[in-house]
Formats: sequence, C-alpha cells, structure tokens
Amino acid sequence: MQAIEIEAPIDLNGNIHLPEQYHHFYGREARFVILLPDTPLQPAAPNLETVQASPSAWPEIDPARDLAKFIGTEPIAEDGVAFQRHIRDTEWP
Repeated sequence: MQAIEIEAPIDLNGNIHLPEQYHHFYGREARFVILLPDTPLQPAAPNLETVQASPSAWPEIDPARDLAKFIGTEPIAEDGVAFQRHIRDTEWP
C-alpha cells in the first residue's frame, strides 16, 4: 500500500479535495486516516448536544392521521397512496 501525506481543508459539505498533482488517483479506492488538531479553531457545525427543540413547539398530530402507530404492524388494507390522498384532500380543501 502506498502512503501519501497531504494537508487539505474539509469544506462545509464534508468534502476533502486532493491537490491537482494527485489527479491520477481520481476514481481509485483509498483508505483514509484523518488527523485533526487537538484544539479545533472553530466548529464547522453547531454542537447538536446544545441544540434542543422544545416538544411544545412541534405541531400536534391528529391521532387519526398518525401513521407512527402502524410501524411494525401488518400492512394497511387499502392502497397507501389512496390513504395519503384521502388525508390530504380532507386536510387541504
């Protein structure tokens, strides 16, 4: 296995771009080891542990339209698309 060491930024989409001099590696499979500094300069994304959504801010689901109760049960007898259209048509006159 050939080893190459480069420093490259990770963009906001999570992409790491190889320098142009390594273009002959494009399309090949590689194994990556990513070494990050001990103290990051600035987080790229918010810390999800500190972001909390209040359940009171969530809209309440009409129990007749709550499909979560069907998880892990037998399939619905009627066509799923027809069921969704019926719900939509009664919800959006």
